[in-house]
Amino acid sequence: MIKIIKENILLIFLLCFIGLLSTKSNAEDNPFWNKDLFVEREVKLFCGPTSIVFESSRKVFGESNVLNGIIDTYENGIPTGMPIGIMSFWYNNEKNSGTFYITILETNETCVASYGTGMKWNENYLLDIINKEIANDS
Repeated sequence: MIKIIKENILLIFLLCFIGLLSTKSNAEDNPFWNKDLFVEREVKLFCGPTSIVFESSRKVFGESNVLNGIIDTYENGIPTGMPIGIMSFWYNNEKNSGTFYITILETNETCVASYGTGMKWNENYLLDIINKEIANDS
């Protein structure tokens, strides 16, 4: 069973993230998502033209795009429908490494949000998601 999970990890990860993205939450109903609990930080990001960044991700890091999500703007915890960017995750299965990118639509720049190696997949959680998807399809 673990072998099947490892061989299909990208599909499993994609299904997992689709489930997370499709779950709606109202920030005002969630006491843990209180903007007063967060501290604003200025962080250096490395950004470049989107086409060059993604081409480098493919050619230099051997990564493939496995996930995309809209970065929306919110008013009172409700999405306005005016996206400001796209987040994406690119993954190299052979090296077990991946990069989260943020693409800024207004400037057509893509920034490296984080890069990581030695990914640890929560296999039980991924199996739960797959089993729920299979049950919903039945």
